[in-house]
Amino acid sequence: MRYFDVFSSFDYDWSRIFSTLWVRYPNKSSKHVISEDTVERRVDGNKLISKRLLRKTSAIPKWGRQVFRRLPNYVYVLEESIVDLDTKTFTTYTRNITLQGYLVAEEKCVFNPTPNNSLISTDCAKSAWIYSRFPGFSRVLEVFGLRKYRKNARSADQGLLQVIESRYGAQKPSMRQRIHEHSEHSKELVKQATKLAYEKTADSKEKNEGFKM
Repeated sequence: MRYFDVFSSFDYDWSRIFSTLWVRYPNKSSKHVISEDTVERRVDGNKLISKRLLRKTSAIPKWGRQVFRRLPNYVYVLEESIVDLDTKTFTTYTRNITLQGYLVAEEKCVFNPTPNNSLISTDCAKSAWIYSRFPGFSRVLEVFGLRKYRKNARSADQGLLQVIESRYGAQKPSMRQRIHEHSEHSKELVKQATKLAYEKTADSKEKNEGFKM
């Protein structure tokens, strides 16, 4: 399992962040999000509870297409959210419901007013758990999942910021971000995983050819 967290701070008050989160797609930094549909919404006291289904492009590496056959071009992601007006928190829980047999990515995001600065800024804490139990490829898939999530986490914040600025005007500075990876060095992991993936792909081809003979 790979664990990853990101902390971001936006120079906009919580109410503006809260209202923008519902309309953040489409944006230029999140072109991989194709559509979104609300499948459930209800009010429980001062809490708004929602479920949304997101459809995204499936960014599978070339070697993955060679090894795993008949993979879909799109994946579906379930987002469950709770808006608590009493505590001023907007919490989302997200996980993929497509390709779980290969890789599972779960994310928790919490937006809340910045302590001692709640009138002009909002904090966002993201945590992600990425894991695979696919025989022989679990480590490779987790590494590529980690790299993809890291890139998308940055793009998601940039996309949200673009929509906020289009609605309320730009601030200087407008966003700060700190990233933690609770794993080995990412670039070295990716190199090792890529090499291992191609080795496994070559082995798989050789076995198939031998079987045909």
